[in-house]
Amino acid sequence: MVNIQDNNNDAKEVDDLIKYFKMYVKGQDHVIQDLSKFLAHQLENKVRNKPIACILFLGSTATGKTQLEKAIANYLFGNDRAMLSFDCSVFSGPESKCKLIGVPIGYYGSFRGGMLTRPVMNNPNRLIHFDEIQYSYYDIYDILLQVMLDGRLTEVGTGKTADYTQSIVVLEWNRICYDDVDLEKIKRDISGCSNCDEVHNILKTHLLCTKRVKPELIEQLDRIYFFQELEEIDKAEICILYFQRLANYYGLELGYVDPISIYCAMVANDTINIFGIRELKRIITDFMREKLIELKEAGANKIRLDIDPNGELIIYGESYNSEIINLKNDYDQTENDNSREIIENQENKFLKYFSEARKEFIYYFSRLILFCLESIRKGVCLIKNHIQKLQKEHP
Repeated sequence: MVNIQDNNNDAKEVDDLIKYFKMYVKGQDHVIQDLSKFLAHQLENKVRNKPIACILFLGSTATGKTQLEKAIANYLFGNDRAMLSFDCSVFSGPESKCKLIGVPIGYYGSFRGGMLTRPVMNNPNRLIHFDEIQYSYYDIYDILLQVMLDGRLTEVGTGKTADYTQSIVVLEWNRICYDDVDLEKIKRDISGCSNCDEVHNILKTHLLCTKRVKPELIEQLDRIYFFQELEEIDKAEICILYFQRLANYYGLELGYVDPISIYCAMVANDTINIFGIRELKRIITDFMREKLIELKEAGANKIRLDIDPNGELIIYGESYNSEIINLKNDYDQTENDNSREIIENQENKFLKYFSEARKEFIYYFSRLILFCLESIRKGVCLIKNHIQKLQKEHP
């Protein structure tokens, strides 16, 4: 937990932020790296007249956007309950403005305040999350613009002012209307960009082309991040995170699990392979809950995962005296050897794939070097000929 009002500089180092965020989010290192640097820089400024940061997360669903927001709230404010979340799909009508900042005096419920103002008055250390921002009613953008520009918002019914200078505003754009912007074109445009400012400008240009959000609002964003689609190995690492959290919930310790083994199980198991990453938590919970309870009652203190010959995950329990607790009595050493052989075969396939990719990279890199050398040779020849021509003209 870090209190942003009395934090030390050492507690806000970029490396600490990166390490913490990577515990929650996998496959988005490019976002974590720049976001950590940006937040560390912003938190050094103690006097401000606007929110700590105004950020937009852009990308497909189930790529880690909301999970990263929870990690930010946990790290900066001590609890993800400090995250104030709004689903903008329900703020698509003219009455939405009253929901956020309250109704005028004389109307029923004017003393209750707004959903955006009253919680911030009670606790200004907030991460304010607006999901599906592109579906908001037009007046909502005016409210957001006032928060981003002034860091203050006045409640209509009571006249009280909410201060957002200790808050972080995160807008989330889960999908782009394909009639307006081609998502694949965005990926192509930013694929070769290593400069975060350049990526920010490219994404801002695409968002302006949609004409779904006020240009003034987009101009006030400090950062725009694009979340890439998760690779299969990233999904396997997320599975391991879910395994560990569920094991800790039941008071058990999870031993080391190879992500490649989990990936092999995901490929072999059609149920896990078909469902998206958002459904993994439910699938893992249904798969492990009863087994973990049985292992706990049997005296297990630690669990480990293995794969049977059919590619399905099997859970083993282990006590502190190294006694193995096996829920599947008919699982003998022969089956264990077969499962190990399956894993080795899958690993060999991975090694073969990476070996071929490395050869292809070396081939194209060599072609590039030869092209550069040939260009240099031609340039030298042109310079030499030009010098000779000048010597003849001016002996």
